[in-house]
Parts: sequence; structure tokens; C-alpha cells
Amino acid sequence: MPGLTDFSEDTVLNDMYNAGSGFALATDPWVLLHTGDPGENGTTNASAHARQTASFSNSSAGTLSNDAAIDFTSMPAETIVAWSIWDASTAGNCLQTGWLSTVSVPALMRDADIAAGTVQSHEHGLTTDDRIVWESTEGGAASWVLPNTLVAGTLYFVRAGGLTADAFTFASTSGGAAIIPTTSGSGIVRKVTPKVCNSGDTFRIAIGDLDIYATE
Repeated sequence: MPGLTDFSEDTVLNDMYNAGSGFALATDPWVLLHTGDPGENGTTNASAHARQTASFSNSSAGTLSNDAAIDFTSMPAETIVAWSIWDASTAGNCLQTGWLSTVSVPALMRDADIAAGTVQSHEHGLTTDDRIVWESTEGGAASWVLPNTLVAGTLYFVRAGGLTADAFTFASTSGGAAIIPTTSGSGIVRKVTPKVCNSGDTFRIAIGDLDIYATE
């Protein structure tokens, strides 16, 4: 598949997050939490908690992870679903964003599926009330255009109705009516795992839990 080699991916990531010999955007990156989609520039749905500094291992095979725990102490009462990484403790530039997620699956809604709002996704592993987001693939290829009325980055709920090992329906609210688009489409469905924080809690990103990929 065309794209950056592992060497190139590692070089880019180390330059960005480990003060490499190139442009070294972030000698000491800072992590910000988010209560919703961070948006393209990491400025949307920001947590009320201040950014926390992070350190990363050297990149290998196009990925790197935090090599020390990142603690957000004395959290406000918030539900965290995403993160962003910055090159400064305040202001500065957003380098990358991501969801609290470890599962992503390809998803297809065919013309025959539209009436019931059924999504085809082989062995998706989702369960009732899982939170999901739809994402289109990079490049916007026609074969990966989301069904209409779906908004990339919006959190939806998996429904009990229509849920099988290889298919599911989804809604805007828990137990709500299935969303019925009027066009077919496809994309990536990512399971998001919200973290509910009470006032005063510590939100910890454990060692190795914040994974950065050059291909995202």
C-alpha cells in the first residue's frame, strides 16, 4: 500500500514528540482532555482541567506511546471522551487529537439496509448502549462516504434492536429510535469509552495507554 515507510513514520513522530533532529514541534508535549469531539484544531469541547505534560517512548513501526503516567488531579465533574496534544501548556498549536477508544471497525450501510437503519460490520463486537462515532477515511474516496444525516464525530448509541454479530442499528439517545438515513454509505465506526469523573477525582492515562500513530 502506498504511503510512508516505517522509517519515515518513526522519524516524523520522533521529531514531533521526542525532540528529534528535524522540526521538533514538541520537546515536552501537553495533553488536554475533551468532553466531546475535539474538532480539527483541538479547540472544541475542552475540559475545564488544565493541560498536563507528557513524555513518549521512541517511535517504532509508526507508533509511539506515553512512557509515564499522565495524571489530571482534582478533576471537575465531567465525562471525558477524547484528548488532544499540544506544543505548549497554554495557547500554542494542536498536534493531534483522538478518542478514548481501542476498537474501530469498517461499517457499511447498503441501499437494502436503509429502511431499517442497519449497519453491516463483520464481527464488530459492539453491545447495547456502546457509544460510537462514525469517521470517514482520509482522502474522501467515494466508496467511503458516510450515509447522509450522519455527522462525523457525533456520539451515538448502539441499539438492542437489530443487533447481531455482524450488524447493528444506532440512535441519538440510549434506547432511542434507529437513525434512518436516506442514502447508503460506509466509513469507520469507532467505539468510544467515556470516563465519568466526579469533582476531585484523578483522571490517569496509564503508561502505554496513549497511542500515537503516524497514519491517523
